Amino acid sequence: MGFSWGRVLAGTICLFAFCTAAAQQREVSGRYPLEKNQKSLQLQLGTSGAGLDFKYQLSERLTGRAGVTAAIFSMSGLFNGTDFKSDSKLSGRFSNAHILADITPFKKFRAIRAVAGAAYFMQAEGNLFIKPSEVYHYGDIPVTGDMLGDVTMDITWKGFAPYIGLGIIKNFPRKKFNLNLDAGTYYLQQPKSTITGTGLLEGNKAQEPVLQRNIRTYRILPLLQLNFNYKL
Repeated sequence: MGFSWGRVLAGTICLFAFCTAAAQQREVSGRYPLEKNQKSLQLQLGTSGAGLDFKYQLSERLTGRAGVTAAIFSMSGLFNGTDFKSDSKLSGRFSNAHILADITPFKKFRAIRAVAGAAYFMQAEGNLFIKPSEVYHYGDIPVTGDMLGDVTMDITWKGFAPYIGLGIIKNFPRKKFNLNLDAGTYYLQQPKSTITGTGLLEGNKAQEPVLQRNIRTYRILPLLQLNFNYKL
């Protein structure tokens, strides 16, 4: 198995809980005076991958940010059971450039932010490869995995995607450094899929319309992200 974003998510939640307890008295209360025209760099890590943003305070309650995020994952051996053995791999690649706006709706609670914007996904794709690895018998006839062939399924969501979410803890550090959290979702383009088969499995390509119909509503990409902010 490759890098696990599930572990990233668990670590994100634990680290955020610690940071929230430490920052609660200062950041949530909002008792410090608000500086003007603040700028910061934001390093982010979460379910959407790793990335970097530049943030600029446009007004007392509005901050703009622009940046990029990328994620790669890979998992092997997903379809091995008692009656079926295979060489299989599930992989995905996601990368986007995004522009977001952080809005502080409550002046006395500047730690709560509404976040909205959009991203362009240069890559947003999943790939599933399956190849039987044992010898099977049809009556007295042995059939090897090479004779059976393999099947590859590709799905892509490339294109523009709106985003909406919430943020907790203020955008800009009081001094030089702070941490905050974003949670929200992207609404991706309707996915497009292809199936490619070889050998005796070549006929699976006829199932492309079925796969396309079954995944047409898979457009929600949730996000939970820990942000490390450095004020410029």
